[in-house]
Amino acid sequence: VVGTPEYMAPEQLLGHDAGVRGDIYAAGVVLHECCTGATPFGADTPLAFFAHKLDDARVARASAARHHPVPGTLAELVARMTAADPADRPGSAAELHDLFM
Repeated sequence: VVGTPEYMAPEQLLGHDAGVRGDIYAAGVVLHECCTGATPFGADTPLAFFAHKLDDARVARASAARHHPVPGTLAELVARMTAADPADRPGSAAELHDLFM
C-alpha cells in the first residue's frame, strides 16, 4: 500500500484496488481540507485514525464537522465523495457533477 493515509480510501488502506471511486474519495478529502484547513478524519493516535477510516466513517465525519464545519451544500458533496463504502460514492466525475448541478 502506497500513499498518504489521510487521502486514501478505506478500501485502499485494506490493500484493494481503489479505482475511480478511490480518486473521488481523495478529491473529497482535499475539498474538505480546502474548505476547513483540516482533513475530515482527525484522531489522537494512528490506530484511532485507521479505526475511523475503516469504520462506517459517519462518526469520524461528524466529529470533524464539529471542529471544522464544511459550509452549506459542500457538506453533502464531501459526504458523498468520502463515503466509506465505495458503492455509495459517485462512479465518475461526470456522475458527481450530475448529482450536484
